[in-house]
Amino acid sequence: MTASTPDAVKRTLEDRLAIRETVERYGFHLDDKDFDALRSILTEDAVLDFRDHRLDPPRGLSPFVGADEIIRQFREVVVYGADGPFQHIIVSSLVEDVSEDEAVVRSKVLCPMPDQLVIDVEYRDVVVRTPDGWKIKHKTCKRYNPNTAWPGSRLTLNANWLANGAVFEGTDDPTIT
Repeated sequence: MTASTPDAVKRTLEDRLAIRETVERYGFHLDDKDFDALRSILTEDAVLDFRDHRLDPPRGLSPFVGADEIIRQFREVVVYGADGPFQHIIVSSLVEDVSEDEAVVRSKVLCPMPDQLVIDVEYRDVVVRTPDGWKIKHKTCKRYNPNTAWPGSRLTLNANWLANGAVFEGTDDPTIT
């Protein structure tokens, strides 16, 4: 899905604000563990894909497909427990129009983690207009420093996720992805 030029769609300021707020709510709802609110900003067929797509094949935590599975994964598998809570600090976002009812939002995100580590990533959200407002249809995450290990925290998180049933793709040792 490729975004068109900014002048292709005459997006209202109200829509632009609603689109950005939808993306920002993701972090708030997840950090607050408010899964009902999180569900309210996802389409039923939403996909969260946090694999590293610069690798062939992509490597990392297998995509979560569908709102029910996304919520289940965050409740039961990718739980925060002693390793969290995380914080999703969206530093800046850019809304790229695709059509009247679809936009791509690229957001620079900082996530403070245990061990005084801050992860810097870019979220790419495909957001669509629904009868209930703007919702996230597809989310990917790109690490800016993929060759830098996330010491301690990443190993602990992945090991905990594995113990809770997480599935990783493209790696024999998911504790180091």
